[in-house]
Amino acid sequence: MILQAFQSKKWLVLALIVLMSNVLAYQLPSIISIAAKETNWLVIGSLIDCAIIVPALLLLHFKKWSIKNVIAFMAAGIIFARFIIPSALIEPFAVITWSGILLEVAMIIFEVSLLLVFVRYLPAIIKSVKASSVPVLFSFPEAVQQKVQHNTIVQILCSEMLMVYYALFNWRKKAPQRGFTVYKNSMYVPAIIMIFHACIFEVVAFHWLFYDKWPIVAWIHTLLSAYGLIFLLADFQAMRLHPAVIRQGKLYLSTGLMRRTVIDLEQVKAIHHEEIEEAFKFDVLGSIEEKPSFTIEMKEPQTIYMLMGLEKQARYISIFADEPHALLTAIQNENANNY
Repeated sequence: MILQAFQSKKWLVLALIVLMSNVLAYQLPSIISIAAKETNWLVIGSLIDCAIIVPALLLLHFKKWSIKNVIAFMAAGIIFARFIIPSALIEPFAVITWSGILLEVAMIIFEVSLLLVFVRYLPAIIKSVKASSVPVLFSFPEAVQQKVQHNTIVQILCSEMLMVYYALFNWRKKAPQRGFTVYKNSMYVPAIIMIFHACIFEVVAFHWLFYDKWPIVAWIHTLLSAYGLIFLLADFQAMRLHPAVIRQGKLYLSTGLMRRTVIDLEQVKAIHHEEIEEAFKFDVLGSIEEKPSFTIEMKEPQTIYMLMGLEKQARYISIFADEPHALLTAIQNENANNY
């Protein structure tokens, strides 16, 4: 299990190792006293690591190769190097660091312009969502994508707006009677309650312990914890209000805010009752089922949408349903000729 987890995140782990090794290298007390010629090679090595090696590893992990992403990751790496390398050592390479800052500023201006476009089209997006019969969890991102070009920053903003919407504005809504839930037979609700209580006690203790010595760290931790609590509330609401449903030949499947997909039942190749190792698992936090209820095999790779605009392609999708027989029967009745 550990080896499998490492295999899936090996590029991210390697990137973190490279970054941490560079950070620790400049924490040595004797680093400033080393001769300038020797430290120049150390700085060059760090710049190569931060501007080339780490961006390449991160892009391999996220699998989002594009000219814009390469430039953004390289510029961010150069800026990161500027913060970890002492000023006396980085001074001979000021041109490189400033070029990274200018590139990042240009990227930020571009992203801000996209956000302004998003704000401009927001009333039309909201109108489109209200007119749609599709659940908000699916219709809002789709409306955003139609109005604004596919962009990571816009997708992140979309995720954050959904989080606020479900955390604050849906508590009076009742769960729909129709649909197939995917969390009631799991430990999802107890796990959420446990994490929620543990997080509250941990926030109070951490803030009280570190506020006198490191007030900035204490407040950053408190804000991040508050964000985590809001996300837990939003995820629970999205899970409660959006069971799996079949509409117009499509299966709308989600596990809260974590992941979602729309399966065109005409594109289903087969349904497997045995466990398939490479399948993408639509399980929930606190799931107690080791094996999925069934696995859907698609004719073509299916796009899975996750947090912060991340996407994944999968041909096999494993489903964990509270009433698997009822869901499977509904799928087969909707498109019986496929099986």
